[in-house]
Amino acid sequence: MAQCFCEGSSEMRYRRLNTARRTAKDALLAEYGLKNLGQPMLLAVLRQKPDGIADSQRELAEQLHVTPATVTVSLRSMERDGYVTKIADPNDMRRKRIALTDKGREVLDKLDEVYERIGIAMTDGFTDEERAQVSDYFKRMIENLNKLTTASRAAQCEKK
Repeated sequence: MAQCFCEGSSEMRYRRLNTARRTAKDALLAEYGLKNLGQPMLLAVLRQKPDGIADSQRELAEQLHVTPATVTVSLRSMERDGYVTKIADPNDMRRKRIALTDKGREVLDKLDEVYERIGIAMTDGFTDEERAQVSDYFKRMIENLNKLTTASRAAQCEKK
């Protein structure tokens, strides 16, 4: 059964949830003095890298599913504010690697608090069982959307 993009539809509820979550995140970031942080997920991705260093901006863009230009803009402000630094690649001096700074690591601790507060607020009044169900539903929705994306890309390749 097709769903419409209208009031009460699942798509509209997801959109409203995303907007409410983003609004809460922005308010909390401002509370922590991080209003103009850019893309907080950039820092989180860097934290997962060995020594907090990414090989390239393109690598970060691919992992975040954004354009390299978007990463460039965010990195420029994050570098200016001292959260990241660019270092020369020892194997190719033309190439710049992106490194998380100590200040960036400190900000990540604040970001962890922000996202923990958001997660707690989102499921306030839920039982542990309901929280587990919601988590499972989100996981399944992500898997379903990834399948749709894969199928769509395969169809595009067949047309070429």
